[in-house]
Amino acid sequence: MKSLVMTIRCVDLQPGMVLSRDFIINNVKLLNKDVEISPKLAVKIMSQFPQEHLQIYRPDNPDNKSIYKENIASKKVKIEKDFSALSNIAENIFKEVAKSDEVEIKDVRKISEKIMNFEDHGLIMKSIVEVRNVDEYTFRHSVNTAVLSVTLGKWLNLSNNNLKLLCYAGLLHDIGKSKIRPEILNKKGNLNKNEFEEIKRHSRLGYDLVKKVPFIDTSVSLAVLMHHEREDGSGYPLKLVSNNIHPFAKIIAIADTFDAMTSNRVYRSKICPLSVLENIKADSFKQLDPNYCSVFITNMLNFYIGDNVALNNGKLGRIVKLNPNNITKPLVSVNDNFYDLSLSTSLCIEDIL
Repeated sequence: MKSLVMTIRCVDLQPGMVLSRDFIINNVKLLNKDVEISPKLAVKIMSQFPQEHLQIYRPDNPDNKSIYKENIASKKVKIEKDFSALSNIAENIFKEVAKSDEVEIKDVRKISEKIMNFEDHGLIMKSIVEVRNVDEYTFRHSVNTAVLSVTLGKWLNLSNNNLKLLCYAGLLHDIGKSKIRPEILNKKGNLNKNEFEEIKRHSRLGYDLVKKVPFIDTSVSLAVLMHHEREDGSGYPLKLVSNNIHPFAKIIAIADTFDAMTSNRVYRSKICPLSVLENIKADSFKQLDPNYCSVFITNMLNFYIGDNVALNNGKLGRIVKLNPNNITKPLVSVNDNFYDLSLSTSLCIEDIL
């Protein structure tokens, strides 16, 4: 059977070819796997990297593009089914705690084992920011935060044991909300002062619940307690500063922020992931750990190169290059024309498709 992929020189690249592997030069990802090469992009790659090689899906196989699309579609369906199943288990954990004050650690381990074995991180990141029902936010958010925390932990080269404990903490970081009145958690309008103080109790409530779990490492309960602490001491419940905050809590704070802001909530619609990463970068100077934020942002940006985007002028484009210093203003191709959004005061990305 003829191979579905082949390696070619950049000078032999043709418009319409589809990359079967990320195009990486000097450890920098320039293009994502599965990007279809436009005429201008082909010229640019051929002129700038004539001696390099890249891998493509075989153009002489007429079924190749349909096979590729079917594979991507089936992977997306499987990943979403996995997330849905894990969210259902998370829901059971929250309901059991609300009823009995006991954390079902067997269910926590079950979810963690699945998350630790996740592959195809690009599609997983896409699934995390997919539009979903507001009503399932709390449970899906717990799973998403665990996935993002473990992913950042891997980028930080944490040991497998620490990754497992971090996953537990990510899953349970909001478990204290099972003890908060639903009418406050699901309020559509702004919270008043008393309601906000009630919400803030979830960190301590969660800590009290998790520390009772037999034989669980203290790092898990401390991360649950501290995930809303901030580098400058402006967080809660203890108003700790940088060196006194557990590393797991710092990681979860970033994951929690990213997922919360890219999700639809009862009081607002989701925010474009690039805008969220820009916000995280801004917060890294005072509230979030700057080193962890830098690693998170650098790696997350790689997932969005080659993605289709909707611009505020109604046109659709594709991200060609991202600038870590100006995240929301990348180089975008629209109908084979290139637009550097950093040079425009009016043109911007509304959403990633």
